[in-house]
Amino acid sequence: MHSISQEKAKRDVNTMMETRKMTNDKAQFQVSNAVVDEVYKRTPGRPGPVGKEGFEVRENRLFRAVLEDKIDVAIGYGAVLLYVRKGLGLPRIIGPVVDFIVDAQKDVTRQWPLIPFSYGWEDGFKFPQASFQMGISNNERKKKLITSTICELAGDLVEPGEFVFQKLYPFQNGKPICRRKTSLKLIDLLMVVDFEGNPVFDADLKQKLGMQMRKSMVFVRVFPGLDGAEWRVGKDEVVFVKSE
Repeated sequence: MHSISQEKAKRDVNTMMETRKMTNDKAQFQVSNAVVDEVYKRTPGRPGPVGKEGFEVRENRLFRAVLEDKIDVAIGYGAVLLYVRKGLGLPRIIGPVVDFIVDAQKDVTRQWPLIPFSYGWEDGFKFPQASFQMGISNNERKKKLITSTICELAGDLVEPGEFVFQKLYPFQNGKPICRRKTSLKLIDLLMVVDFEGNPVFDADLKQKLGMQMRKSMVFVRVFPGLDGAEWRVGKDEVVFVKSE
């Protein structure tokens, strides 16, 4: 009995240590408050500051786009597109990203798609059989499934090199991955998980990836040692190159 108790105690300690290590590892990839505030500020439908006359100042052109397109999005992005570089499908990297997305969209009261892609593969993009439909049930409960799906999609075998985006919304067998979504909208949120300096974007995408959308883009810059990341947001992270 004494031996069994000792073995159980040892297993409990090992489990506790592993859990603590996973928590510490994940903490190195958490989003900064500055990025959270910036994304919050640019969220479509978010009320603007109050002017001298007491009226709301709608500086957020994303909100005007909502009105022009007659899309009832309340507060929140129309869709979230997540691009993950091949080899960065590690739970400690992807977990905080999924947490951030769900939290950023917590005020959305309608259905919205989370569409993940993995890039850097010889045959182009990889994506799951279907996007994740969010907002119609408890999104918190979906986090584990979403994280494991994206991790499996991107894998953990990192290969160096530059990647150039030549398209932003790839189709599968001539059909969009999300049946109800056929193109990017100004009210969509784009997120990229990659190393410093990657990816770059083909100059032909400059018009499609408009200034307002670039200002809202979120980049998770993973450190070379895969031991942490720096989150950044905004147009300065988007680099265009002319295709040869």
